Amino acid sequence: MQMILPCLDRSAPIVWCTQAYTNQVLSATLRYMRSIGIRELRERSATFIKRAGAGEQMIITVSGDPVATLGPIIPATSQTITLTDLVANGAIVAPRRRDKYQLPKAITFNSGSRIDQTLREVRG
Repeated sequence: MQMILPCLDRSAPIVWCTQAYTNQVLSATLRYMRSIGIRELRERSATFIKRAGAGEQMIITVSGDPVATLGPIIPATSQTITLTDLVANGAIVAPRRRDKYQLPKAITFNSGSRIDQTLREVRG
């Protein structure tokens, strides 16, 4: 039987719901996080940023409502993302052209010449 956390129940009082949400992260581990108000963050921002850099995560609240988290930057995994992965996720469209792209021929011209005249000569 699955238990619904009180903070997800809309009929629960706001004060209790906010307290339950700010004290626990709704994840598989339900780790404890400190809750700080926006006013306190403004007053002691350097302290909280140093603590975040040390690995602590905090929930920032505005009028008692959680709005953001402050914590350390999670290092990127060593796994590389391939074009196939991006196509599968819909992030990019697969190229229609399958052959290898070839660079156009280089145009050589004198440094004192005008580009428009050189282009006219090349284009014919």
